[in-house]
Amino acid sequence: MRHPAWVTLCAVLLGGLFMGAKWLEADGSDSGGIMFEPVNIGDFKVTIIEGGALDSTSKQKLECELPNGGVITYLIPEGKMVGKGDVLVRFSDADLKEKISAQRVSVVNAYRDLTNAVKDLAIKGEETLLANRASEDELKFAESDLLKYIEGDYPMSELELNTSKALAEEELKRAEEKLRLTHKLNEKGYATDTQVSAEEFTVRQKQLQIKQYDMRLMVLQKYDKPKQEQKLKATVNTRRVHLKSTFRRSDSLMGSHQSVVRRREGALEEQQLRLERYEEQLTKATIRAPQDGLVIYSASTSSRSSVLIEKGAQLRSGQDIIQLPDMSQMMVEIKIHESRVRQVKPGMEAIVRIDSLPDRQFRGTVKKIAPLPDTRSRYYEPDLKVYNAEVWIENDPDNPLPGDLKPGVSAVAEIIIENLAGVMTVPIQCVATRRGRTHCYVRRGEQVGWVPVDVGLSNDTTVEIKGGLKAGDQVALAPPAEDEGKPATAAKPH
Repeated sequence: MRHPAWVTLCAVLLGGLFMGAKWLEADGSDSGGIMFEPVNIGDFKVTIIEGGALDSTSKQKLECELPNGGVITYLIPEGKMVGKGDVLVRFSDADLKEKISAQRVSVVNAYRDLTNAVKDLAIKGEETLLANRASEDELKFAESDLLKYIEGDYPMSELELNTSKALAEEELKRAEEKLRLTHKLNEKGYATDTQVSAEEFTVRQKQLQIKQYDMRLMVLQKYDKPKQEQKLKATVNTRRVHLKSTFRRSDSLMGSHQSVVRRREGALEEQQLRLERYEEQLTKATIRAPQDGLVIYSASTSSRSSVLIEKGAQLRSGQDIIQLPDMSQMMVEIKIHESRVRQVKPGMEAIVRIDSLPDRQFRGTVKKIAPLPDTRSRYYEPDLKVYNAEVWIENDPDNPLPGDLKPGVSAVAEIIIENLAGVMTVPIQCVATRRGRTHCYVRRGEQVGWVPVDVGLSNDTTVEIKGGLKAGDQVALAPPAEDEGKPATAAKPH
């Protein structure tokens, strides 16, 4: 011991023992009173548990559909189970029935007016048709008269005059021949001078007759024909103008009567629509159950008008009266935090527990997840974002819901995200974040310290460890606060 080398070696050993004792005192389980729990390896059911309230999957809201509101004369008691088609509410309908009676009279009168207008239209149609045909016939007759004169009357008159002139010329020839013979006989003494004078008179008469025919032909060709053609053409033009005027007058008259018919048709349609509205309102004066369900009176949401749903109450149009949930299919309405909503998918299985039935549980299925956060929750807590979801309770004949179960009862839905087999898990409070990474405070034999870990799925109490730990490790249930002066891995990671 008196040798200097032994003194130095002993000092180093004593210093090492002193430092190890100080390190164990700072990080050991005995000095800090930290509780450890061994890492669990086995099956792990990943779930999300959220509380909510029972409600019907099919809930009908019934409201007053009368345009001017109405007074309740009959109201089914609240809380009663009803079947489809049962009468729930009746409103006073005396005024509606009176309006329907008066409106039916208006419809009959409008129909009578329309019938008379249609008859008048038919009569005017026949009259205008006859007038149009008469005007057309007058034009045809005028055109026929013109053509008849040009192709018939005038050629016939001209032919008659030419024929008469030709006959007169023949007779003149015979008269002149007879006069010549009479002169010869007079020279021989066989004819008297009187006979010669008579034959000369006959010749002059025939010559004058021929001149008359020539004059008549000239008058016919030069004066009568142009005059008669112009007169007949003027008649044709007049008839054409008259025909157009008749058509326009007929169209105007028919259009006037057709407009009357259309007005009467519109009036009848308006009266019929009004009658249909009144009759429809009469049907709405009686509200029947659209489905089986439980009768629940709607509460007023207006601070200015708090009308109780009761017999004799005056309701406004559109005011809610009854909610009718179908109790044969129930669900739990829950809210899922935004940090967990991506893990939930429609069709996932769930377990439903009802607070009023603590000894029973029911199978359920996730049916719907809202695409956007609940705005009502954000109004009260702007930093809280939750998504509404529906978990439908399955109808199990071996485990039915009680028949007296009401909407609004508190319930809890445990959604099964995944069932893992043979995985490593630790309590969720054992995992802490240090320097941007997840760690666990681990004890391995005599060593204790922070170990970085890789985490997987988790639920409200347990988290899956994918790497960093091994069988036999123990993790601190309440890890100590991070000490920046100490290394992050006092225990060797797995």
